[in-house]
Amino acid sequence: MGTEKKAFLPLLIDTAKAHRKYCMSRFSKLGLTTGQPKVLTVLSAKEGYLQKELAARCAVEPATMTSLLNNMERKDLIRRETVYVSGGKRAFAIYLTEHGKEVAAEVAAIAKEAEEKSFEGAEDKKEEFLSVMSKIIKNLSLILLVAIASVSLAACSGSDKTGTQQTAPETTNQKEDTMTTDTANTEATQPAAETPAPTEVPATPTPTPEPTPEPVKLVPDQAPVADPADKIPDEYLVYDLEGKKGTVEKFTYTTKDYAGDGSDLEKEAFIYLPVDYDSSKKYNVLFLLHGIGGSIHEWSLNAAESSKVCTMMDNLTNSGEIEPFIIVTPNGRSGKDYKNTSFDVMALFYEFGKELRNDLIPYIDANYSTYGTKADGSAEDPEEARKHRACAGLSMGGMQTINIGMCECMDLFGYFGTYSAAPTSYEGPKIVEILDKDFPEEQIYFSYNICGTDDTTALASATAAVKGLDARTDRLEDHVNYLWQERPGGHGWDIWYLGFYNSARIFFGNAYR
Repeated sequence: MGTEKKAFLPLLIDTAKAHRKYCMSRFSKLGLTTGQPKVLTVLSAKEGYLQKELAARCAVEPATMTSLLNNMERKDLIRRETVYVSGGKRAFAIYLTEHGKEVAAEVAAIAKEAEEKSFEGAEDKKEEFLSVMSKIIKNLSLILLVAIASVSLAACSGSDKTGTQQTAPETTNQKEDTMTTDTANTEATQPAAETPAPTEVPATPTPTPEPTPEPVKLVPDQAPVADPADKIPDEYLVYDLEGKKGTVEKFTYTTKDYAGDGSDLEKEAFIYLPVDYDSSKKYNVLFLLHGIGGSIHEWSLNAAESSKVCTMMDNLTNSGEIEPFIIVTPNGRSGKDYKNTSFDVMALFYEFGKELRNDLIPYIDANYSTYGTKADGSAEDPEEARKHRACAGLSMGGMQTINIGMCECMDLFGYFGTYSAAPTSYEGPKIVEILDKDFPEEQIYFSYNICGTDDTTALASATAAVKGLDARTDRLEDHVNYLWQERPGGHGWDIWYLGFYNSARIFFGNAYR
């Protein structure tokens, strides 16, 4: 049976797809994901690129490069060194680790194998094929440059206000001669038999120098907040029989056994949809995390009239004090034993970042009306989305807010609330070190933190983690985007409900600032 001949473009696309599929099937066995082989290849040729330079070299968005490098650093493929660029601004140069160099060599071997496989049975045509491909790239690139130059000349002509007559465009033959000239011979000068008088050409305008970029301002330009409440007003804790109510749903989503073999898991979570929830509008989202012995039930979203969180939300929304927002209360253990609430499975808490990033947040954005998706259903710009997404939690959930929400997923969240952050929370210096390395330009829109002065479980750990954090970094300023609050109380709900109440008003309040 004869093979149907394909047109140039479909054949080119199919060739690229086949090559990519062949290579990725082998790259995946090295533990690499999309984008990482290219980063390794670029760095194996030249190390020390700044992160933005590397993003440009690999033709990816800077935010995507941040995520790629974070994952590659966890795999010990790359390392970052602090350097200082113009204006004394701190940046990070990227280098391969020894392990990264070994994997890069394997990537190169796979690429060579793919090349050999591609020309199997046609080895004598390889040089000719590569020459033709190079010519195609050169021709198309040159056409693009000519088009850009034409647009630039037209712009100059349109802006000429001297009344000088403009030069006629080159003839077709002149253009063809220029486009077919080999670049290796462009320096040769051809003698002219008879040179006509030159036509006056408008002088090339002096390019406007690029403005010096302003340093990234890490503290958001927002008004200071008032002191947080020391007590929840009684009227916000009263279930209003006549007032409008939000609704609570239980949903199921697919995730993985991130602490184990990576197999699929089905997990449940609760979601609070605010008063007058309307799928045609966009809503902020708070991911509210439980403590070490808790589960999806700990914040009691499903407790109807006795749910203090729902009662506070309904009253705050109906009074106009806050913008309506969505609350999600998941199980913060990422593993097949996630239903086990004992101390035996503590390790599962530390894997939750993968579930948040890969499964839970995408599910919420796909199924509810959030700022994570645009009107057409496509993904919103990550920086825009994180302006409307918060992470907060009590005790072990406070630890997760620090270690995972802030230090692992800063590109996903802009607001952070810790209520009695548990032991194993990163300490202040380490938090700053991680943020400066992994998220050098992300702003923190607010970090609110509270702990009881009589809390023998968490006062020491919370203090070491977030008390005075604003003095350790230039991305936090007291009362502008940072608060530390201490109140009489232990490791209990009087502190945690007050923390939630203040977070709701600070993060998404209408009249709090």
